[in-house]
Amino acid sequence: MSILRIKTFTEHGVSCFFKALGHLEIQSKLQGLVSLIKSSKDISVYDPENRLEEFIDLTNIKASDFSEIYVQKLELADHKCDGKKVELISELPHSKATTLLVLAFDAQKYQDHIKHLNSHKANIISLDQLKLPDQMITNRTHYLDRMNWTTNFMWIKEKDGVHTRLTSANCWAKYGGKNLSAHMYLIDNNGKLLAHWNEQLSEKLDLLILDSKKIREKFSLPEFMGQIFVHIIGTTGHDVMKYALDIYGDSHDVLSATHDANPWPAKYFAGLPAPKENEQVILWLQNTHPIAARPGSISINIMGEEEYRYVNDEIPPYGTLAVNLADYFPDILFPRQFEVNAGNYVVRPRYEVKNLSTKRDCIAHVNVERDSLEVDYKIKDITNFIGKGYILPSPILPISKFTNQVLPTPMSRFIKHMPLKAIVYSNTGEELAVHKFGNLPRNHRDFLSVNELVQNIKFFKEISAYGNLQLVYDFEVGSEADGWLHSIFKYQDKETGHSAETSFGGHIFNNITTYKSEPQSYKGPPPGLSTWLFLRVGTEGRNTLSYLIYPVSKSWHPKSSTLITLFNNGDEIAKHNIEIDANGCYMLDCYKIFSKEVIEKLDRPYISIIDKTCRLFGYHLLTTENAFSLDHMFGF
Repeated sequence: MSILRIKTFTEHGVSCFFKALGHLEIQSKLQGLVSLIKSSKDISVYDPENRLEEFIDLTNIKASDFSEIYVQKLELADHKCDGKKVELISELPHSKATTLLVLAFDAQKYQDHIKHLNSHKANIISLDQLKLPDQMITNRTHYLDRMNWTTNFMWIKEKDGVHTRLTSANCWAKYGGKNLSAHMYLIDNNGKLLAHWNEQLSEKLDLLILDSKKIREKFSLPEFMGQIFVHIIGTTGHDVMKYALDIYGDSHDVLSATHDANPWPAKYFAGLPAPKENEQVILWLQNTHPIAARPGSISINIMGEEEYRYVNDEIPPYGTLAVNLADYFPDILFPRQFEVNAGNYVVRPRYEVKNLSTKRDCIAHVNVERDSLEVDYKIKDITNFIGKGYILPSPILPISKFTNQVLPTPMSRFIKHMPLKAIVYSNTGEELAVHKFGNLPRNHRDFLSVNELVQNIKFFKEISAYGNLQLVYDFEVGSEADGWLHSIFKYQDKETGHSAETSFGGHIFNNITTYKSEPQSYKGPPPGLSTWLFLRVGTEGRNTLSYLIYPVSKSWHPKSSTLITLFNNGDEIAKHNIEIDANGCYMLDCYKIFSKEVIEKLDRPYISIIDKTCRLFGYHLLTTENAFSLDHMFGF
């Protein structure tokens, strides 16, 4: 398996070089440069920022295509790049190449440094010829500034009566963003560009909505599947475009939800469940690069086992591939799970669970599996300061109507065991039950049926009773913790068989003392002790619910002080205050709080959930008479 040598993060922070080379807007220019390099017999390259390997992998150029390779760092002087020896840039006067490529953006300073060394008068070029148009650059003094690269990918389906709808918030207005716009590129599963358009964004905190059904009508397109590449121009405050993604149908039986892809590709992903009996699980792989993922570039293995099965189809540049797990692991069933060795080709993949009995599907996502996070034995030693410490909270939907299942997931390449327990709380924060998983091995087959755990508890015998489950480390049975606690949560309607699932990672919640980056803050250093959540509102008769949980690692305020505000077109419509007990939860029903009649008159509604006293964790749901969707929310 080949791994693309791209850098998403460096010692200097977020790296955007791969985004700059992979942007759809500059591909004709990039291919022109590639053709020049391949056809020239005497072009050399100067790599002052150590990016040549990344450039090679994203263009299919070879090191041998260059007559000389020059570097600046003495510590690289004895190195080779793909078998070709590199030289120090001080040797440039001895070159006979007619062209020198300075492998950098904003390259003028590098060109000025070596002007006097260019005694043979080589033509000096740089990557500046590949820059986006000026109107698409927010910070023109630093091209690779992360605010120039607020991009993301959206999985999209407009086929067989199934549609997808992206809803995002123009959150950069909150941080003073001006002249904001969105550039969209619709790409089919073969990597073909179907449409490109721009949209000006409001300077108020408003919505960006991309609906596959309306896009198809706008551009008079046939049915399609693939992805949309989105680039937001003018951002400030943060550089991640977050969104909710709803999958809906001409039939109200079709309803599911997931959310944004991580805007960077990764080597490994996990949190991919095997199918149950009468299920298929389809993994959707979205290539985000201008080069193909060749057969064998990506592999899948059973979690905790070393037998890798290679994806034997090519994924074209910017293409999307559906992988039926049964084609590679025909006898593997839930509660087994898989990890994906993605080789840096794809952003966070979606997977689709197809129930062959009910003919109902649900969409969910895997998560990035860390390859740099080792076991941290100190977490066990600081429980006096952080109490339960890392908490992964999830809803317990009313057991009279829904099944609730929990499947813990290793999310670090180094974790061999997971000492875990699950604590059940009522909606008022009363502890009702504890389930001890024990010290789970990496290849475990243990899942928790929450219904079975709580079925004899008086509280849950009430037909509409709901609560929350908090997955935490159990240091009575083991010490192997990494602070990256993950699990898959599965829900199914007992009557219809409609299902939904989601996965997420644990954090320290509502603790004044900090440990490393926890309690996490969306903006600024920890601790994060406040809440700003975005809740998109359903359309066409789909009610919106939000399952808000107030997890507490040790002790905090006894009740939250939470403001729920309804907006339309960025303008405030109504407010509502609630209180949630510590370790409790609250089911927010938009129709009950703001009334169905009010909401259905609005054309671009959304809800903000703000709490200045504590950090809440939220899930969003859409419901119809016979279907529902569920995923965790996002905040800023």
